[in-house]
Amino acid sequence: MTNWNKRLAELRVKQDENPITDKELFESPEYRNFTQKAAEDMVNGICGYLRRQGFNITEKQEDERVRGIDTVIQYTEDDTTTAFTDGETICINAGNKLLAPLQRQELRHFAVQGFRVHEVGHVIFSDFPTTQAWLNQMGQGDWWPAPPKRITTEEGAALDKKLKTEYFYQVVLMELAKGVNNALEDGYIEREIQTLYGGLATTELSTLNDMLLEKAKSFGEQLADGEKPFFAMLNQLLLYAKFDMTMADDCPDEYLPMLEDCIFIVDDVKLERDPQKRVAGVNEILCVLFPLLDKLVQERQKSQQGQQSQQGQQNQQGQQNQQSQQNQQGQQGQQGQGGEPGQSAPMTQQQSDELVADLKKAA
Repeated sequence: MTNWNKRLAELRVKQDENPITDKELFESPEYRNFTQKAAEDMVNGICGYLRRQGFNITEKQEDERVRGIDTVIQYTEDDTTTAFTDGETICINAGNKLLAPLQRQELRHFAVQGFRVHEVGHVIFSDFPTTQAWLNQMGQGDWWPAPPKRITTEEGAALDKKLKTEYFYQVVLMELAKGVNNALEDGYIEREIQTLYGGLATTELSTLNDMLLEKAKSFGEQLADGEKPFFAMLNQLLLYAKFDMTMADDCPDEYLPMLEDCIFIVDDVKLERDPQKRVAGVNEILCVLFPLLDKLVQERQKSQQGQQSQQGQQNQQGQQNQQSQQNQQGQQGQQGQGGEPGQSAPMTQQQSDELVADLKKAA
């Protein structure tokens, strides 16, 4: 029997031989402990290998990293969350819809462990302080670690101006930058896992990645489904960062130069162990994709301005109906309706907040 089959047999005995549902299995203390131990073993294995290869990783640092890990597993089918980590806590939703097509519980187990492998990869290989420093500077309107080379292009200059002069544009840009950075980081950390760890972890990760590839859509298919061009492009970058491939044969000609430019940037940084060079690559990609980013923002602004205009008309009508009772208040209310609906203007906080919420859902 494999270790996994032994665990499953133990759980079945505990449940009086009744079939164990996925929720019972994945939310059981035994499964959490199994996953926690696997995460700790993975950290020990990679740190030990790197130390033997001459990397400056002390046993104390290794022990601190192991003690800092805490795995949390939930089973929620109506939650789109898959898995994430802040560098210490690893959260996995074993009920996410990505795993639904897997017919056997054992395969779903391997996929859940694939999430664990991936997130432990971030814990070990992603530099969270560097990423936070980069985002903090962006939130202040500054590029870090240095202005991108493409800041001299028309697109880069336009993005730089927005970044430095519009606070709420900064908020949206930070959210989009996180998505681009995560795509590049996913490719980087999985390459490191496959190179330095391998074994069962690679099998578990492959089970998960097979599901991602099975559900992947081409650039054109995404557009036909109503996806925004920016996110269709981002999905292609994720495919390339992880698998060295794209599904862009049906990509419209207007987007091909952007995609090709981004692929060259990904090639430059996908194996780069210096985290500052990786975020610098993200800055370059943001400059390339500025036209798609700006179109996304403009569409959201127009949509909200239309809603505000409609709401203003409804309010004005309501004020007119109450004019006989509250004439003076109604007049003041109408004076407060000033402004020209649909006029182009810098992004407001409400527009920024709503667009960020949309971006998080899309991610």
